[in-house]
Amino acid sequence: MIRTTISIPDEEFQEIKRLAARTDRSISWLLRQAFRLAKPRLESGVSYAETFDRVWAEIGGVLRESGIHERKVGQLIATVRSGKSKTKARTGKR
Repeated sequence: MIRTTISIPDEEFQEIKRLAARTDRSISWLLRQAFRLAKPRLESGVSYAETFDRVWAEIGGVLRESGIHERKVGQLIATVRSGKSKTKARTGKR
């Protein structure tokens, strides 16, 4: 096995660390599993934008069906697409 260094946002690292502790797995094991699970989708050539649009079209449909106004749904999708979530706005990170 090869050892390497990666750079990830502190918030993501803390989530991975908590998950590793909770599941009694190593951080390395979790990252290897994540890669194995993501690899087929990454190799399929489907872009992040296509996946985003498909998923948020489904979510938007459910929100509209539950009575949320069309404009609010559009604003939520635009906010997520721009990467300006409330968490990121509070921390000042993008």
